[in-house]
Amino acid sequence: MNGWPQRSIDRTSSCQVQHGAGLLRGLVALAAVGMVAAVGYLLLQPGALPSGLTLSPTPVNSDPLPADSPPAADPVLTQERLQLVAPPEQVESPPDALDSPPLADERATEAAVVAPKPSLPTLDDSDALFRDGLLGLDPSNALADLLIDAELIRKFVVVVDNMAEGRIPRKHSLLRGPKEGFKASETASGLWLDGYNFGRYSLYVGLVEGLPTDAAVGLYQRYYPLMQQAYAELGYPRRSFHQRLLQALDHLLDSPLKSRALALEQPSVMYKFADPELERLSAVHKQMLRLGPANAELVLARVTLLRTALGRLDL
Repeated sequence: MNGWPQRSIDRTSSCQVQHGAGLLRGLVALAAVGMVAAVGYLLLQPGALPSGLTLSPTPVNSDPLPADSPPAADPVLTQERLQLVAPPEQVESPPDALDSPPLADERATEAAVVAPKPSLPTLDDSDALFRDGLLGLDPSNALADLLIDAELIRKFVVVVDNMAEGRIPRKHSLLRGPKEGFKASETASGLWLDGYNFGRYSLYVGLVEGLPTDAAVGLYQRYYPLMQQAYAELGYPRRSFHQRLLQALDHLLDSPLKSRALALEQPSVMYKFADPELERLSAVHKQMLRLGPANAELVLARVTLLRTALGRLDL
């Protein structure tokens, strides 16, 4: 395999607050994968005809009259009556609809039907095109400065596989982390998660919130065969990566939200949540707490839309 990143399993129980950007960076990439590729949806527009299908004129009803129907009586007209009957008006028959040139809309529809679907690159050569698709989701161009351009699809698959089990593979993040460092507030009553940290994630939350759901799903559909191939390389040749992605999103949507101040402790270098119940949460759920309640609600609202759209796919 060419440059395949080994699967990362984060088994530490520490809160690792100062490294808390991992999940949101994974989430932005996770949401981004998803972008509506125009090619896939052109072929699914209602009214498009399959290639090779031709239209036939509607046959004239030639069913015979029922056997018990009496024959129609011939009209009896006198000579005077015949002189009052006007000759039928001669009307030129309209041309057959099949002989008419197609309208502009029909020609456009036909072109969309017969247009060949662009072929996918190989997994090893997919970075450039996949990166262009991801950047196409972000009109602000902020994503261009955050994206790490190497093994994008393989890293995305590793992130999804870990997130489905609540882990965050920080070594395989697709995005660079925030430049600002973590801060804890120290008061007479102890250490607390400082609200300053919530602002560190504003750029990432904005990317998720502005994600065009339909475009994300379209890009996901286009590159799904390569994602399934990368998932097979992880050691799951008979499992569905699509189902794994839905599991990851479901775990994310189960994140608890806390509006109160969160106490911390620092038994060593790493900070931990002082509440044992919070510290026992998965790395994904703890990262959602570090975003702050307002940011977390915005992220979960967008992920809900994405999960609904992805859940309708049959892959």
